[in-house]
Amino acid sequence: MEAKPPPPNKPLPIAARLGIFAVLTGAIVAAVAAYAIHRRHVAETAAEHDAVAVAIAPMSSSSDFVTAGRILFRNTARGPSYGHVAAVSSSAPGGERTISPLVGDRIYSGGHAIFVLRAHRRALTTYEADCFNADFSPRSSFQLPGAPSRTRVSPDGSLAVSTVFVTGDSYNSGGFSTRTTVYDLRAGKVVGDLEDFAIEKDGQAFRKTDFNFWGVTFGAGNDRFFATVASGGTPYLIEGSIAHRQARVIKNIVECPSLSPDGNRVAFKFRVIENGRFRWSLHAFDLKGGRETIVNELRTVDDQVEWLDESTLLYALPRVGGDSDIWAAPADGTGKPRLLIPDASSPCVVRS
Repeated sequence: MEAKPPPPNKPLPIAARLGIFAVLTGAIVAAVAAYAIHRRHVAETAAEHDAVAVAIAPMSSSSDFVTAGRILFRNTARGPSYGHVAAVSSSAPGGERTISPLVGDRIYSGGHAIFVLRAHRRALTTYEADCFNADFSPRSSFQLPGAPSRTRVSPDGSLAVSTVFVTGDSYNSGGFSTRTTVYDLRAGKVVGDLEDFAIEKDGQAFRKTDFNFWGVTFGAGNDRFFATVASGGTPYLIEGSIAHRQARVIKNIVECPSLSPDGNRVAFKFRVIENGRFRWSLHAFDLKGGRETIVNELRTVDDQVEWLDESTLLYALPRVGGDSDIWAAPADGTGKPRLLIPDASSPCVVRS
């Protein structure tokens, strides 16, 4: 028996075809609009940067480099001081910058200790973390197992932490893996890896083979800390104790937390998809009241922010055709971001 050919497909009704066309047109318009907004922000960033000139001040003495009221950062202005640790006054952040002899990829300071993560780019690239005294004299050095990503120092300068990529090269990569290590800067030794800490979630032990830790931020003193732990594609905010080597999950969907100076809020980046495009949005979370605020910054911020004061966040943004700049935005969701330090990254506010 001969097989009958399948019946021809019936054309969709005109109303259905018009509906599909309208949906597709709307999606295209939304994508074009999102891209236009992105390009406008890129152009505004470049224009603001081009209007600012970088001035370098001679260093008179190292004794006033790490003092309260200054912002330390990685200098990204092209020239012989590219990559050096620099400082400006927080009251005149766009003014003259002082360049130190220290060189690094990520930097932080606390208790007059300067902690620097850096890559030695040779035939075989190696990585290390170095601690320096306020006069730039070396204190201790540690080998790193991968490319520098994040670092923090406790307010009293006794502890530091590094996060490095051991595979992959960004938090936007599904195959990334991190190693986060705590150091005793006074004894010059490793305290441990956050992988070895006991983690609790919903009152139960929480242990997964795919754990990744990053974005540590210290509370007052040298024991309380917050960090991100991720498993199964979900990043969690944890709060813990270094001394007890334990932590507990307190919130979902939090990356790269940064504790406010008063210890009451955590600023972090939040992964969002808008019109088919991915970005990290900045949020601030009240640890006591539970209120969450979206910072008025429409560009994607792939950084662990720093608090300039109790109301202002600092963060680095890459610049098309250049390197990076440090921007500032109100943490309460009001106002408009402003260029604070051109040609700079890895901000650290010296508080004492």
